[in-house]
Amino acid sequence: MRTGAPHLALPPRPAHRRLRRPAKALPGLKVIPGYPGITDRPAPLQGSTNVPDHSTVRLLAEKLRLWPQLTIGVRSMLPTGEAAVLLERLAGIPVRRSRATRTLGAYVSRGAEAVCIRLQFTQEPDILLNTFLHELAHACDHLADPAGRRHRRPHGPRWRAWATALGVDFSCRGRSEALAALHRKRLKVVAVCRRCGTEIRRTRRLPRGRSYLHPACGGQLLPV
Repeated sequence: MRTGAPHLALPPRPAHRRLRRPAKALPGLKVIPGYPGITDRPAPLQGSTNVPDHSTVRLLAEKLRLWPQLTIGVRSMLPTGEAAVLLERLAGIPVRRSRATRTLGAYVSRGAEAVCIRLQFTQEPDILLNTFLHELAHACDHLADPAGRRHRRPHGPRWRAWATALGVDFSCRGRSEALAALHRKRLKVVAVCRRCGTEIRRTRRLPRGRSYLHPACGGQLLPV
């Protein structure tokens, strides 16, 4: 400990509480097992109002005027009968708001079934269109696959073929300045290094039930 730094005793290990499972170690932070961690949670953030709470692919695609483009793309990749079945399955996939600030969108599936498409509506309108088509290409790649096929390359040749058919702009690298600004706005101090005083800023609190070391100096991080 550096000279002049205030002496702070380590919190005692609670005898009445056991963690059912260990928390994941955060990148760049060393876990000290056995010490209590964060006890509070961040307040929930308000979602965007740019999409209905119970939207679907069909509703959003029509709102963005993408449904004809999606229909043409699917019919160019599959026989007429199979294309109609796939379009029907795509139409009912739920579209959910995403609160993530590092991901523009995601296609979520469970086994052979589609769960939803998540979109962060803070991104610019032109980027949102491309993100939506990007995730629809994932949905088409997944739902049009033969039964039982495992998906190991989410951006492999099959996905690229679907993305080309749907009109995905490959020059777009998935970065949104509006979303980056939102991420910076949400950053808050979650811990302070006991040794050097460095403030650790994150969008979420550190997981409870753990303590961490500052990778730069090795000092313990004290939650705030």
